[in-house]
Amino acid sequence: MDNAYAAAPPKKNRGCLYGCLAVLALFVLLIVGAIVAVGWFWNRQVEAYSSPEPLDLPTVEIDQQELQQLRKRVDRFSESPDDDGPAPTEKLVLSAKEINALISNNKRLSGHVFVEIENDELTGKVSLPVDDTPLKELPGLEGRYLNAEVTFDISLQDDQLEVNLRAVTVNGERLPSSIEQPLITSNLAEDINKDPETAKFFRQFKSITIEGDRVILIRKPVEEITDEASEETPDEATEETPSEATEETPSEATEETPSEAAEETPDEAAEETPSEAGAL
Repeated sequence: MDNAYAAAPPKKNRGCLYGCLAVLALFVLLIVGAIVAVGWFWNRQVEAYSSPEPLDLPTVEIDQQELQQLRKRVDRFSESPDDDGPAPTEKLVLSAKEINALISNNKRLSGHVFVEIENDELTGKVSLPVDDTPLKELPGLEGRYLNAEVTFDISLQDDQLEVNLRAVTVNGERLPSSIEQPLITSNLAEDINKDPETAKFFRQFKSITIEGDRVILIRKPVEEITDEASEETPDEATEETPSEATEETPSEATEETPSEAAEETPDEAAEETPSEAGAL
């Protein structure tokens, strides 16, 4: 099954904003990816499962001091092992309230995504303009909304992300079993795992689990990650040939101006749409 959303690992830490968005991107990606995957199965039936109005999803507000501490905790966990400064923390525990607080404080995600966590499962309620998803290519859906509720669990198996769908309702309707069953028996993260950079990112984790009403992410010790990186074979390390290495001319190498390199501001990074959040 082709997932219309392809994941990219979070960029190297450039402040709290990026750390927070990196974690948010993971959850939004999985929720939206599941819905869009279902949408491609419907094809012409998708109009019946969309709505002319968005859902009124709740938001969660916490005081600024608590929000700042939460962002620092997420940011510290999101740091790369080779970043300057202290080593990243090895464990991050997030409640639904904390995840929703981060979502509510991102103007592009607020009102579009709301999560609930209980009984070792995560349920994501999503209300997205169809125009912001790959389903916009289908006729007759302009200006409509994809309102859905998706329940799934997350785990890490042999350094591979596993996302297993448990149930999905769209526009208040449960999907026919002929559509839902293939999704339930599939790993929705299959395409995510095929991306080399994303696979490398998830190899840093020892486990990703949902326990009770918490999401728990545990990273491998920095030493273990470093040892795995050093196991790269000489052939892999020298895969680029001399001709390929020198293929770029000096003019091409300097083609980006300083102003272009600094073009993206933190505010612009925070203004990504829900469909772009998976590209962090």
